[in-house]
Formats: sequence, structure tokens, C-alpha cells
Amino acid sequence: DSYKILSADGEVYEMRLHLLFVDIVREFYSYYVKNTPISGNYSEPVSQLILLMNNPANMKMDVVELIKETNYSYSHVNRIFTRDVGCTPSKFFRDKKFEYAKTLINDTDMTFIDVAEAIGYETYSHFSVAFKKYTGVSPCKYARNKRFYYTSKKNGDDT
Repeated sequence: DSYKILSADGEVYEMRLHLLFVDIVREFYSYYVKNTPISGNYSEPVSQLILLMNNPANMKMDVVELIKETNYSYSHVNRIFTRDVGCTPSKFFRDKKFEYAKTLINDTDMTFIDVAEAIGYETYSHFSVAFKKYTGVSPCKYARNKRFYYTSKKNGDDT
């Protein structure tokens, strides 16, 4: 499905629904994250890094690139992040990426290749292996299980 959108300057744009949805989610999430304090008593570099990690627009980036944006050294941020949060920034960000991928699979009609690219994987095969390692199932099976669950619940089947 595609929709025509009229911009403020009178231009008409045609956009696929799933891309429009992803853009809306990114804008909302960015606004929400920027205007909502992070819970916990984190130090400034850790708070900055978590804000960057929570932004869907940054999901394609590497954690090293995000740490550079905090203007603190990698070793300093890695050490205090591990102390404050209880895991390394790399693990935390990887978890964020896969939770975002699961959201995209559940809530959009994006292809698995598009989902892989959205979280920084260049190939579907690498994404699929990593996704299976994280969730225990392939992206395809994950989507199929979710669709079965929602279809069963809609039809009144509680199994």
C-alpha cells in the first residue's frame, strides 16, 4: 500500500505505508526519549550513551561510533557503563537492536532484509544467524509464531 502525502509547501509525495510507519515511530521515539529522563542514577556519559542507543535512527551505527559522540573515551565509558548498568555497552546496544528488530517484525510489513538493514546488518544471512542466537528462532519462524498467536487469539483459540 502506498499513500500520497501533501507537504506544507504543497508538494505531493508518495510513500509506502511501512516506510511512513517507521518514520512516524522514529519521530515519536526520538521525541519521547529526548523529553523523558532516563530512570536510574547513571553518570552523565552513561545517560548520554543510553539516549543515543534509544534513538532508532542510530540503530545502524556501531557502539564505538556512539561512544565517540559522547565526547568521552571508549575505555572510560565502557568501564562506568558496565559498573552503572551491569553489562557492557556492546551487549546493551545489541539487545536494544534485537528488541527493535522484533518490534519492526511484529508491527510493520517490512521485509527481513529491510529489518536487517535498519539495525545495521549488511546481509540477511548475518542478521538471521545473530537473530536466532538472540531469540532462539530465525526471523521467519519468529514472525510466523507471532502471526499464529494473533490469528489464534482472534479466532478464539486459547491454545
